[in-house]
Amino acid sequence: KTMNKKVKIGIIITAAMVVAVSALVIAAHVYYGNRWYANTWIGEHELSGMSYDESEQMLQKVYDNYKLEIKGRNDGNLVVTKADISYEVDLKAALQKQYDAQHESFSVFSIPKKKTLELHMNPTYDAEKLNKCLKKSEMYKGSTKYAINVPKDAKVAFSDEKKCLVVVPEDKGNVLQFQQLTEAVEEALAEGKETIDLANEEEYPEVYESPEIFSDDAVLKQKLDACNPYVMRWVSWKITDDRTEKIGPKLIYSWLR
Repeated sequence: KTMNKKVKIGIIITAAMVVAVSALVIAAHVYYGNRWYANTWIGEHELSGMSYDESEQMLQKVYDNYKLEIKGRNDGNLVVTKADISYEVDLKAALQKQYDAQHESFSVFSIPKKKTLELHMNPTYDAEKLNKCLKKSEMYKGSTKYAINVPKDAKVAFSDEKKCLVVVPEDKGNVLQFQQLTEAVEEALAEGKETIDLANEEEYPEVYESPEIFSDDAVLKQKLDACNPYVMRWVSWKITDDRTEKIGPKLIYSWLR
């Protein structure tokens, strides 16, 4: 009897859980039947819980006033506006496609997960206007307020502070390569992005000119290890009773260079 009672309780609990989960699934299905699922994003904009019409209105305002902010090294900044390049997109078709795709594969378990969707809006713009906009930009050609610094290789040099030779790290500079810059901007425009950061080397590894020698270069380390024992010398000699000459590592290194 005790065993049968435990079995019955187990069945009741299981049935209650099934009913609860079913009710949750039905409620979620009803609620999100005409809304974007929770944690749905397009670019920088959250659509969670919005109806299709609400999301279209919001994004239409974004692309009616579209601008792409391009960030770069040394606080470089360029804003390309819709008017600058005659930028136009087909928002409705792309948005409807993503909305339909999301509702065709409903899963209550996917609701808590963040979903970042891409809109393929078949944008059009004037490539010649974009070319001119990039070429005349402060980020590309520089200005009195924004200096363009060429990349410099890492090197071995004498440190007055440490009184020995050290490896001076490379200076990556901020010289943009025009072809790679154009490709990065065109990709952002194609995806309807509103911000890109060219200083992000993982995402844009080749957009800036690069030094050829870096601080972890094996040849630099060999040079450092070979030269320091010769340089680290302090020598003095008496010329006359009232005159003494001295040389140290810095002067010795200047003779070795």
